[in-house]
Amino acid sequence: GANWNAHAAGRKLALSILIGSWDENKEADIEIVTNIVREDYSIWIENIRETLHFVNCPFVYQDGIWSFKDRAKLWHQLGNKIFDDDLNVFQENVLDVLEEIDPSFELPIKERYAAAVHGKILSHSNVLREGLSETLALLGCQAEALTNCAVGTADRITILTIRKLFENSDWTHWGSLNNLLPALSEANADEFLTVIENATTSIPSPFNTLFAQEENGIFGRHYTTGILHALEGIAWEEKNLSRATVALAEIASMDHSNNWVNTPVNSLIDIFLPWMPHTLASSQKRQVAIKTICREQPQIGWKLLKSLIPNRHNSTSGTHKPIWKDSIPSSWEKGVTNKEYWDESRFCAELMVEQAALDSDKLAFLARHYDHLPATASDILKNKLTSKECLGFSPKKRMPIWSALSKLISRHQRCSKAEWALEDKDLQPLVDIANQLAPEDPFSKHNRLFSEADIDIYNGDGNWRERQKELLRIRKEALQEILQQGGLPRIIEFVSTVANAYQVGSALAEIDNSDFDAELLPTMLDRANQKNWAFISTYVSSRRTSKGWQWFDEIDKTDWNLQQIVLLLCCMPFQEKTWEKATLLLGAKENEYWKNTRADSYYVDGDANHALKKLLEVKRHNTVIEGLINELFREKPIDTDLACDALLGLVQHEDQFKNYDSYNIIQLIKALQINLETNKDKLFQVEWAYVSLLDQYSEGAPITLEKKLASDPNFFCDLIKLIYRAEGVEPEKTISRESQNLASNAYSLLSTWSIVPGSQTDTEFNPDLFKTWIGDVEQSTIESGHYNVAMHQLGRLLIHAPEGPDGLWIHPTIAEVMNARQRSSLRSGYRTGLFNSRGIHSVDPEAKEEKRLSKTYLKRADIVEDKGYQRLATTLRELGNDYKKDAERIISTEGIQF
Repeated sequence: GANWNAHAAGRKLALSILIGSWDENKEADIEIVTNIVREDYSIWIENIRETLHFVNCPFVYQDGIWSFKDRAKLWHQLGNKIFDDDLNVFQENVLDVLEEIDPSFELPIKERYAAAVHGKILSHSNVLREGLSETLALLGCQAEALTNCAVGTADRITILTIRKLFENSDWTHWGSLNNLLPALSEANADEFLTVIENATTSIPSPFNTLFAQEENGIFGRHYTTGILHALEGIAWEEKNLSRATVALAEIASMDHSNNWVNTPVNSLIDIFLPWMPHTLASSQKRQVAIKTICREQPQIGWKLLKSLIPNRHNSTSGTHKPIWKDSIPSSWEKGVTNKEYWDESRFCAELMVEQAALDSDKLAFLARHYDHLPATASDILKNKLTSKECLGFSPKKRMPIWSALSKLISRHQRCSKAEWALEDKDLQPLVDIANQLAPEDPFSKHNRLFSEADIDIYNGDGNWRERQKELLRIRKEALQEILQQGGLPRIIEFVSTVANAYQVGSALAEIDNSDFDAELLPTMLDRANQKNWAFISTYVSSRRTSKGWQWFDEIDKTDWNLQQIVLLLCCMPFQEKTWEKATLLLGAKENEYWKNTRADSYYVDGDANHALKKLLEVKRHNTVIEGLINELFREKPIDTDLACDALLGLVQHEDQFKNYDSYNIIQLIKALQINLETNKDKLFQVEWAYVSLLDQYSEGAPITLEKKLASDPNFFCDLIKLIYRAEGVEPEKTISRESQNLASNAYSLLSTWSIVPGSQTDTEFNPDLFKTWIGDVEQSTIESGHYNVAMHQLGRLLIHAPEGPDGLWIHPTIAEVMNARQRSSLRSGYRTGLFNSRGIHSVDPEAKEEKRLSKTYLKRADIVEDKGYQRLATTLRELGNDYKKDAERIISTEGIQF
């Protein structure tokens, strides 16, 4: 420090500390630097550049960007060279830079990720903006270093700068400063909190619009992250905790975005976590702050408390810490003692019970998490639930509390041997409360039996079959109670209120009452109401299972219409017996059954191919494919013609194709490819139709098409003509949808093609066939005007070239063909193929892979050059040198990822 003070460049260096960092490739940055240093930039920068040669150079200079190695240290060492007029000039310029609105906001939300492409970028670099913001933080946090500045000058500048920046600011101002807000908050926490509070109370608040701008996804941008980090940083100090967290709560009340990570509520949770608070405030101050949030923003307070009561799933990645302000002492340790944790948890739980008041939904939440509450809070909750007010709730308000308690009791009774399970003596009071709150109306009382999962209903031990029998008995008793109240009409009414209507049908079918059939059938056979259909289809299916086909035959269908008979058959199992009944009952209208049946082929009993052919006749191609996949799963032979016809039919029906699982399609094609009975002409058509799915990512390949390409040069030329126009020919103004699809398929096929012409097996290569093939291609494409694009495409394929019989890494015939003077396009495509073969990859800071590839291609270049293939060697050498340059660039940027 003393050396720099004595050095002639000390004053210039001190002024550069005010700037922090800049990009001399940006004219706007140079203008600001010139204004602050008050000297011609070209002269001033020459003195700064001299420091780069010093052993203890304070700068980092890379690609035109200047920054400091240890800015805070230099700030204290050279602060005595900064004066009041320097700070005044700095203030004028920092406002010019930071008041600029981000031009990307002029673009629609979905286009902002490409702002640079549209030329919508800030005038000044991000590094300059960050550097100036950090200077404000240094002025606010470490002004004591400026020994030659008047007392209060630094504070005045930070306060007035923040005030001016956010005066009458709208959402675009906040969005433009997003990443700079944490540094600005450190400049003056009080002033920053004031502008935040002003923004939350203004009408309309800029934060409402700011949240609306946020978008998830790989290119999505978040414009409130800086606000959250700023307030998290401020909240570390005890004196600021209440203001900062109440501000977060105010902002949280405006958050209607779909973002689930960076949210104000999540920031509040991390700050107040009982087991690891991210603030230096005492427990008393934290509790005051939480109470204040609950009073001013009850809904946000409730969300916060829900995450603070003890549970087994809490985690945290921490909150933003101040960078320039030494507000967190080095002696600070993460976490709290067990006593502190339980004291805080007890406070939060008791406050939560208090906040719940007489809100039935909130009381239901507490009942659901009763076993997580400390004893004092659970006692208060029990007293509240048995109070005159709660017991006097309407049946509708009691229902969620009773349901939550019932589920809790079931879980602990079912897992009574688990360490976490409540003992009977602790569980019994809850059973008593649940009995008092239980609804008297059978609809309400039995709803959960037909709405919740079986595991949440059953109480006690027992194997799965025993549990199912017991549940069926309980459900039957429940339905009998409802039947006594109002017969089948009440059952139908009950069906509309439950989540699992099929369970009502299953249980009702077990009640031995023949009158039910006449009352329910055929009236209920209608798919218009999904719950009613789930009920009646399960009822009919269960009746047939328990009583046999005789029951089905004895149903009087005399006055039934066609649709009712079809739907009755659709309730039957997808088996041969049902198909026979369909033929018998429907006759010429049998197809109506095949159009409507669920066709669950997984449980098929009988000739599956017969059923699948019937389904294909009514153009249910996706259902047929599903059935064929099930047959493959059972390791049964499939009808290959049927499979090909189903696949070819599927692509003709967009409504079926767009929603179908491509995995099944690929598996079926792969099965056809290895089946010797498959018709090769049909398989060719199938692969062509689905060529876009058959790639390395799906683990499929258009084998038939690739073999055709490798053996038929005309086929290759036809594909080239589908994709590319001839040289010198003007593009067509309009291209039909069919032409686009053909070109797309052709491009997909050529992109995945890996079988080199002349390859007769995986190990045999016929040089004569290869030369004949490429000669025919050259002749055809020269005539059509597609020579260069054809050769380039072929070059990309030749990265799969086989080795030579003499051990050369590439077959001599292929090397000779590529080396020909007139085949520069072939070599260009080969180079492109080699480069692309690396695929998506991460960048290693040491550039190990780039070095390896450079070495490999340079070595190969030398080998083929020695064999006389100098043009091919040049292509390889160029690629090797490119990788060498890439390695040097990566290392020089110290592993920066691009």
